[in-house]
Amino acid sequence: MSRPLAHLTDRSLGRLHLKPSACEVIRGGEVWVVEPQLMRVLILLAERAGQVVSRGDLVEVCWDGRAISEDAINRVLSRLRQLGRETGDFHIRTVRKVGYRLEIRAEAPPPEPQAAPTVPREASRSAGHRAWLYGAGGLVACLLVGLVWWMALHNPFAPKSFTLALTDIRADAPTTVSPERLRAELAHTLSQMRGLRLVATADKDVPSDYSLSGSISGPPAAPTIELTLRETRSRTQVWSARFDQALMADPDATERAVAATARYLAVVLGDRVAGRQAASEPPPAEVATHISEGQRALSQAHEARHNRDWPRFNRLMTEVDTSATRALAIDPHAAGALMLKYEVDALPLYPRLDETRVQFVERQQRALSSLTQAVTADPDNPEVLAAAGRDMMDRQRWEDSERLLLRAVAIDPNSRDGNLWYTYYLGLMNRCGEGLKTARLAAALAPDDIWRQLAVPRLLHCAGRKAEAAALYGRILGRDPSNVFVLREYYLMLLAQEKAGPLRDLTRHVRHDLWRDGPPAPVSDFLQRMDVAADALDGKSQAFHRLLNAERAFLDNPQLASDGFGKSIGDRLFVLAVEYGHTGQADASLTCLERAVEQSSLYLPWALPYGASPLPQTVTRRPAFQAIWRRTPQLSELIKRRKGPMAF
Repeated sequence: MSRPLAHLTDRSLGRLHLKPSACEVIRGGEVWVVEPQLMRVLILLAERAGQVVSRGDLVEVCWDGRAISEDAINRVLSRLRQLGRETGDFHIRTVRKVGYRLEIRAEAPPPEPQAAPTVPREASRSAGHRAWLYGAGGLVACLLVGLVWWMALHNPFAPKSFTLALTDIRADAPTTVSPERLRAELAHTLSQMRGLRLVATADKDVPSDYSLSGSISGPPAAPTIELTLRETRSRTQVWSARFDQALMADPDATERAVAATARYLAVVLGDRVAGRQAASEPPPAEVATHISEGQRALSQAHEARHNRDWPRFNRLMTEVDTSATRALAIDPHAAGALMLKYEVDALPLYPRLDETRVQFVERQQRALSSLTQAVTADPDNPEVLAAAGRDMMDRQRWEDSERLLLRAVAIDPNSRDGNLWYTYYLGLMNRCGEGLKTARLAAALAPDDIWRQLAVPRLLHCAGRKAEAAALYGRILGRDPSNVFVLREYYLMLLAQEKAGPLRDLTRHVRHDLWRDGPPAPVSDFLQRMDVAADALDGKSQAFHRLLNAERAFLDNPQLASDGFGKSIGDRLFVLAVEYGHTGQADASLTCLERAVEQSSLYLPWALPYGASPLPQTVTRRPAFQAIWRRTPQLSELIKRRKGPMAF
């Protein structure tokens, strides 16, 4: 088993100081934070600096001997080489067909002073001519350097950073929230945002792009905070919001006001991330360890959910919550731990099995509180930005969602959540070729996480590359044959082709080849669904439609509107729309689709208008289908974006 990083002692690598417990590489005042897997490989290569380490040794020591793709190893080595170039302290050399050797780069010694050469008299005239040329060349070089320097300062194509002035924040009467406290909280959070610089209102030499003002009013015990953001030059109000303490105790009005301001400014900034974050103390190593443990458990919980293994899912989510609680006991403002709390409480977006409506509302409130605290603690945290972008996507605020997700990946191009949710955003916008690149990156960043691997076949299907998508779905099923979620996606892609043969081939492969005629109950139940779906494509649809009608009636029953940790009602209705539509039930398909979209479900982007596998024309030619996409400005904008020139 690979050695836990928290137990490894610090060590030196040339001028670098390696802190395995914090996953930090330090030189002087500079700090590079790396992934745990990168740190494991770097430690092994550093321990054997100058020696060749075989690929097998890397896998055995750093991946516990597990079966790892070549891409996963190459990605880690590529990023370590990049780190070596950034620091200038080491280089990783490939020894062909043997392995890899880490070489420490020595600092170049200062050049030896050279004696002035003796110039022969006969060469003096030509030497003088050369000196004139060198002088002219030097003048030109100086001019070029000056031009480059000026362009660096004034380049109109460089990403623009913004300045913000915190102006008057006044209180109408004494309250529990003082203007000084609100101003300090805003300054603390906003000063951490890259691409944004806070300036003093009295500094006339540094005019601000924006100004933020506010007021505190209402009863002392339950004040109302109002904030207003203006463009300084035009004096135009661009954003304003009110936060009433009487409406919500946790998070309080101050936290909500600060978080909302940071989120709006993140939308304005987008991928403008020039400059560094405000200096802050790194989290204690123990906090980082608890967060890493929680993230691993969360990844395993996603896998258990896909396999319908609810007891394991519940146990793992308890582990996630425990890890987050331990981290927050040490550092109450640890954004990574707050995001783990958010994940524990946020899903599903409807009452769980045996959860009352009151308990459901309380759980959602806890999730909101955790996300709000995470934004105020670390507004540029890629996980926080990805969650905010996902929330905007659910609310169908397309522009805001894209800018938040772009900011997440601009701050950290290797953000797992940022790349994953940007992938799904691009798929929804029908920009599938672009999304496929981020899908592959998201999968490479988490090679053992099946949930993240799914992004690649989804985007392949979205891009119309169905044969490649089918092959990849098949490989993922081979790795994890219990995963009903993967099986469902593969089935729906084949069903949309309206050919029974490929569907029967898949059923036979899973039942006989993967399970030797003994699949577990969840897989067996779904294979029966696939059997009757194939019969429906062959013209024998009664059994399949009885099954769909029963599920539809179940979803129509308000007492049974939630069945534990399954898919949301809207998503399940969207799936029914696809199943009805491709087996000849256009009326039922249209009814289910209308209800799904009413509940904000756009679950299968490839089945939406202009998608790679749209619903059949018996559905799409009806006026009621066209009316669905004109129902709101947001849906009209979505279809306009999906139809655009960047679609594929």
